[in-house]
Amino acid sequence: MIPEALLNAGRRHLVTIDGKARLTEAARLFADPATRLLVVCDQDNRMIGVLSRTDIVSRIGRCKGGSCAEPVEAAMTRDVVSCSTADKPTDILERMKATGHKNLPLIESDGRPIGIVAAPDVLEFLLEDREREESLLFDYVMGIGYR
Repeated sequence: MIPEALLNAGRRHLVTIDGKARLTEAARLFADPATRLLVVCDQDNRMIGVLSRTDIVSRIGRCKGGSCAEPVEAAMTRDVVSCSTADKPTDILERMKATGHKNLPLIESDGRPIGIVAAPDVLEFLLEDREREESLLFDYVMGIGYR
């Protein structure tokens, strides 16, 4: 189960865009350095794909005339690796390592996005969790007891 701290961080990172929106609009959203990944949604706010900075740069870098105004869904990735609230942080990290993705959309069972889980957030959570466990174990061994 994804912990509340990761869920809250994921919600802060979520940026969605309609699949019919223009690539230029997506590029404007990426002007904000905090935007890690755009989740492309249909009219029912269900994820249909994702769009990365690399997707935008490769399309806009070779656009001519009206092709810069093509819809986001023409450049998005449709086969999306995602995670859900039922996933454990360690499972999410393993999925990231296996696929090479640094950011994964966090999707509800109905296909609606609720966040973007970022590798640094997962690593930070796991490190803090490990440090908390070590502290408890140290206190127990030293006879202090649990806090």
